[in-house]
Amino acid sequence: MKLNIGANIHRLRGEKQITQEQLAEHLLISCQAVSKWETDITTPDITLLPAIADFFDVQIDELFKTDMSGYRNKAERLAAKYDMHGKKEDYEKATAEYERLLANENAEAEDYSGYARLQIFRTEALTKAAESLLNQAIEMGDESAEHQLITLLSKQNRANESIEKYKRQCKVNPQNPKNWHKLIHAYYPIGRDYNAPKNPAKALETAKTGIANFPQDAFMLCLCGFVCHGEEKYEEALTCWEKSMHLDPEIIDNYYAIARLHEVQSRPANAITVYEKLIAFYQSKGLHEHTHRPGREIARISQ
Repeated sequence: MKLNIGANIHRLRGEKQITQEQLAEHLLISCQAVSKWETDITTPDITLLPAIADFFDVQIDELFKTDMSGYRNKAERLAAKYDMHGKKEDYEKATAEYERLLANENAEAEDYSGYARLQIFRTEALTKAAESLLNQAIEMGDESAEHQLITLLSKQNRANESIEKYKRQCKVNPQNPKNWHKLIHAYYPIGRDYNAPKNPAKALETAKTGIANFPQDAFMLCLCGFVCHGEEKYEEALTCWEKSMHLDPEIIDNYYAIARLHEVQSRPANAITVYEKLIAFYQSKGLHEHTHRPGREIARISQ
């Protein structure tokens, strides 16, 4: 059976725009050896195949294909290689090639959709890496990582995993308020992505049960405030946040939440007063750099 490796090397070399001499120099072989491959006099030593495939950004089996036109272009082939192996360097090469293609006015719709698929592959890989890192941090005792993981899973429509986990923990150890914190968060993810799927009814039920059990728990009240606010129970939210801030002035989310609620309800003077309290808190702690943000908010509201 005729092997097509010589013709494929010739094609790939032309695509990469390099000479036989340049390929030979990279592989530390003679130029004549490359010439013999491309004229089907000899074939590459099996030990060279990984280096050849890596140099041309293809799979080893592709070197032997009778038709290498399965991919529309080099960018598509690089993206397929990244999808198979998940190597960062393959992603970067594919990205560079797609950027080159899209900079050309002749780029086709398939190039845009192919580039989008590449970004989806990368997003999925980064999400898996983030989940693994968060689980490792949790094993090492970082409780903040648990809240991050809850939000991450929720974005993937996997909120039920967190809900079931913390329902069990609340049942096994109901005296630990942190289990209730996490169950509230699992039902009602709170963070930068406020569009994550939520179950406000269950979150509010859990929050009120938690507050009944732990009435002096400032963080429980803070979480309950966010759930109430999401359900447009604004006065309940304000009550929760104010109680929380009184119990623990260091929960910064309370200040911003209260101030924004005052502003939305056309009470700008009250909002400014809250920001002034936050500035005073930061100054008392010597955190002068932190005063810039609430200061900007005061200036914006005043204008």
